[in-house]
Amino acid sequence: ITAPLAAIHSTAMLAHPPASQQHASFKSFQRAFLVSYLLLTTADWLQGAYVYRLYSYYGFTRTENGLLFITGYGSSLIFGTWAGPIADRHGRKFTVLLYGLFYTLSCVTKFFNNFE
Repeated sequence: ITAPLAAIHSTAMLAHPPASQQHASFKSFQRAFLVSYLLLTTADWLQGAYVYRLYSYYGFTRTENGLLFITGYGSSLIFGTWAGPIADRHGRKFTVLLYGLFYTLSCVTKFFNNFE
């Protein structure tokens, strides 16, 4: 049900864009944002299969591997819920920098093969 609603909304937005979207500078920003966002999101999604293989290479059992993935999704659920209020209170720049720091730390953990 979400996909048809999103398609209808996108079609309506293209047919009658708001006045703010008619400016060339906004269109340029919008393109740059969407390209970078889509590239980063795709890279993050592609990483999932390789992380599973990496954990298997490290000797983690299927249960441990599943536990790591469930923990990751659970933390996204919990902390993702609070991302908006944190951005409202401390600003977007601070929130993006904080996200970058935490994401970097999570990537560094891939270098260690100790589950404990």
